Amino acid sequence: MRILHVNEHDKPGGAETTIAELKEGLERRGVQNESYILADVDGKIISTEITFWKAMHNFQPDIIHLHNIGIQSAILDWVLETKLPLVWTLHDYWPFCTTRMTFWGGRLCPIPCDYRCGEHREGVKEFIELGKVITLVENPTSQWMFEQYGIYPKLIACGVDLDKWKYGTNGTNGTKSRKGIFFTQADPHAWWKGEKIAKRIIAKLGEQAISVRGTTEQVAEAMASCKIALIPSLYPETFCRIAMEAKACGTVSVAFSVAGLAYQIKDGETGFLAKMGDEIELLEKAKLALEVDEDFRQRLRRDVEENWSLNKMVDEYLEVYNAKLHK
Repeated sequence: MRILHVNEHDKPGGAETTIAELKEGLERRGVQNESYILADVDGKIISTEITFWKAMHNFQPDIIHLHNIGIQSAILDWVLETKLPLVWTLHDYWPFCTTRMTFWGGRLCPIPCDYRCGEHREGVKEFIELGKVITLVENPTSQWMFEQYGIYPKLIACGVDLDKWKYGTNGTNGTKSRKGIFFTQADPHAWWKGEKIAKRIIAKLGEQAISVRGTTEQVAEAMASCKIALIPSLYPETFCRIAMEAKACGTVSVAFSVAGLAYQIKDGETGFLAKMGDEIELLEKAKLALEVDEDFRQRLRRDVEENWSLNKMVDEYLEVYNAKLHK
């Protein structure tokens, strides 16, 4: 089996990390993978119809797996022309939302939306129907949101490589204790990630702020050294890997209750959730998270081992691929 993954970028990001780990996991099972990338690191489109067909000729895939593709919508026409089986993981809301994140002017849009942005995605539903595309999404709330627009994705597991995201220590048996609060320092213009809220909460708690950009190994080491991970996303994340990675490290996630995060976190059991935008409640939940014991942290790791492992993700994708190939 040969899978061609089509994605906008090949740089650090939630979808990109998931794709990279999925490819690694598939390769361990004897599945050959290649990526076709639509834009460079600066967002400039580098794909053309010629380069696409050259990639098709060189790799000869059995299945095309689409991921984030909104930067070059012509790819929909090109992949249809291949007549190959098509799978599409919906890592963002581009198929029905111009902004991809269901907000406009700093406020969440109603579902179904009222098109305040002035446009919506034409032809996506027709593309899915014509190409008999299997669409996949990583949480039930996003699944429901797509259904409001006549797109009916199936749930698919998102997994993490447990060998890369190792369980941290908490000062037991003479080992180094956890210090600080991890948060993602996103693009300064990406206010919807809640960076300013995270910084305010951390300051009120009197804790050290930990935000690392680097290799997976560097980020994983930093995550495993922290007490909690603060994730105040202000839009319905389709998954948000940070929570899954934090749990694998035994680091407690504290987040607003939005789509992807609410799917992964059971409040008080595998992390803590506050109402969307309620900064006071988020602060109180962070205080609770700072007081958990080692048993709580070990339960986080077990949750990932049982429900969010790379092996589980690979198993589910192989099931989808095989079903598509043998129809």
